[in-house]
Order: sequence, then structure tokens, then C-alpha cells
Amino acid sequence: MGWESTRTSMSGEIKRTWLLSIHPGFARALYAGDKRYEYRRRRVNLATGDRVLVYESAPVSAVTGEFKVGEVRVAAAAVIDVIAGVPLDHLEAAYLEGASTASAIEAMNPIRWQHAESVQAYGLARPPVSYARVYDAG
Repeated sequence: MGWESTRTSMSGEIKRTWLLSIHPGFARALYAGDKRYEYRRRRVNLATGDRVLVYESAPVSAVTGEFKVGEVRVAAAAVIDVIAGVPLDHLEAAYLEGASTASAIEAMNPIRWQHAESVQAYGLARPPVSYARVYDAG
């Protein structure tokens, strides 16, 4: 069971900012601390220390908060939950089914903002299908 993991810089500063599209139920679980990892069906370009802005898909359709990336683990989709050390729920397992590679993005210190924002506030015309780098995140 091979896996790869990213590491942060020695200073621990945030390196890049990304906007991830996340189902509202999964976003609520992240903010509540019930969900530690967000999964993607392929290798992601995120790294430890990056900032993630959470875009909640419909019906919310807004950027509602953020988290700092802990570890990013990449492995065969069939074993990503074992690598991450957290069992997948049935919706996550269904989402990853058929993928050859998957990424587990550890969500550190998730914060739900008091006021949601539009993706346009971050220089995007529309939300990304999975994730996108943003440069005007403040």
C-alpha cells in the first residue's frame, strides 16, 4: 500500500490559496469537526500549509469558510481510507468508486464564516468542478 504525502515549508506559512467545491453536507461535517478529510478522484496539486476556501455547491452556492491543508495523501482509490486512517462513508465510497487514484486532503482548523461570499469575489466567473487556484483571496 504505497502512498505519498506532502509536507509544509519550515516556516509553516500558507503557500497558496485554492477554492474547492464541496457538497453542503460534507462542508457542514468539516465545520463541525465530524469530517477530517476531503477526497478527490485524482491527484491534487494542493500541499500542506495551503489555504482552502470552501465553496458549497447548490443549494448554498457560495464560499462559506476555509481551512488550512494538513497532509495530502495520494493512493489507489481502493485503499485511500486505509491510508488516511478514516473510514469512508457510503457517499464518499460511491464518489471514489471507479477512480484509479484518489487524494485525501486533511482539513485543519476549519472555520465557517459569518457571511458567505460569491466566487466572483475571488476572480472566478463560476465555481470549479473540483478545485481551482485563486489569487485575490486576501
